Amino acid sequence: MPPVPSTPTSRRPLIAIIGAVLIMATILILLVVEISGHYSRAASLPTLAVLPSDTPTPLATASATPTAASTSKATFASTFTLSPTPFDSATPTNTATVVEATATAEPTDVSATTLTDVVRVKVKAGSPVRNGPGLWFDALEGVNNTDPYLVQAYAKDFYGATWYLIILPDAKTAWVFAASTEIVSGKAAPQIALAVTIPPMPTLTPTFTLTPAADHLESQLQAIPVLSDISPTMRDLYLKGQKLGDHGNVFAKVGDCNTESDSFMRPLDNGTYRLGPYSPLQKTVSFFKGSFARESIAGQIGFNVITVQDSLWANPKYCGANESPLNCEYRLLHPSIAVVMFGANDVLFLTPKLYESHLRQIVEQSLNQGIIPVLTTFTWHDYDTQASAKVMEFNLIIARLAQEYQIPLINFWLASQYLPEHGINRDNAHLSFAGDGLQFTGDETRWGHSLRSLLTLQMLDKLRTALGEDSSAAGQ
Repeated sequence: MPPVPSTPTSRRPLIAIIGAVLIMATILILLVVEISGHYSRAASLPTLAVLPSDTPTPLATASATPTAASTSKATFASTFTLSPTPFDSATPTNTATVVEATATAEPTDVSATTLTDVVRVKVKAGSPVRNGPGLWFDALEGVNNTDPYLVQAYAKDFYGATWYLIILPDAKTAWVFAASTEIVSGKAAPQIALAVTIPPMPTLTPTFTLTPAADHLESQLQAIPVLSDISPTMRDLYLKGQKLGDHGNVFAKVGDCNTESDSFMRPLDNGTYRLGPYSPLQKTVSFFKGSFARESIAGQIGFNVITVQDSLWANPKYCGANESPLNCEYRLLHPSIAVVMFGANDVLFLTPKLYESHLRQIVEQSLNQGIIPVLTTFTWHDYDTQASAKVMEFNLIIARLAQEYQIPLINFWLASQYLPEHGINRDNAHLSFAGDGLQFTGDETRWGHSLRSLLTLQMLDKLRTALGEDSSAAGQ
């Protein structure tokens, strides 16, 4: 917290202690919200929103009814084109093909002919069951936590977590997260069979959701392109960074849980992605290889524009005693670019003035080190009308700073307006995500993390091209 000039010297230590306690309490609250949100989803999936076929500049007069063209191809400004790939209209089911386990895998005293018959679990109270093995599947009605349920099969989701296929009293089946169950008879392996087929990914119905601006703030945000142009001054900044030892083919990630998430950019390093119609971006994926999956010290659960600059929250394993997470990440990585997004946590606890002053510090610190900061607006749910005006104000602060310093801007808020639920869970903290990596063959029109990852990759591609790929490699 900044010092207050009128405070007597004798009272400053006490006020500093109180301020530190308040900051710590805030972060603890944020951590609880973040961690609990990792295993919570809405009870049902929303409908798919599709972009209009024309350039949304301005968007205040956009029609609320989709046209024939809008369901096949859509464009963000002049740089972002969604895939025209048609969507599968199949309906998810609860069925699964099961391969029975055999007794040869491990000695057992079970005499039943089908080993899966002996494995039963109890589900912890409040744990939802789903129509597929993953958090991205629809939640079904809850089960009675006092009753045991027969396990028919198991499956692993994209992140390696185990799910059990249980048989409900009405003979229907449902999937439950294994970690939220207790085995009451039998053993988890090898008695439980492996499901060799699982339900298809949830299917979303195309709809168009962007409406005319409700107020002046929203109208301003709608008029800002999704991807800004690259200012000529960025070339000079980049060359400054090269002289300071920055690596031209390295970028840093700075933000909160939506930056720390496994679903943001990481699959581009892990190989679990498909570019589809965006195949020209492969050159940029290869160029920045290694940055996508890096565990960023400056991108962690619960961070906001203040804590990322506070040494209290730096990882002592890698950072100095008085080094902030941001300083630490920049020192360790020497990036030429920093992708920055804060807001979901900040809007709950900070005033616009505090938010602007600390975001400005992040921008200026980056510029002083020859690092190009790429600012990103953030999305929010319409249902929270009380905070909506403040969200607009925070996003406009981001846009104004980008314009003031002539740095790149991704207007993710605008792009997300076309996504189901605006690409964020109803906790207004966690972006929605697909369960199979980054598939830019339609997922960018469904999920928040998929769209944000694509837009970030496109901005990195614009920067790589504008700065000159051959010379930028010189800073490696």
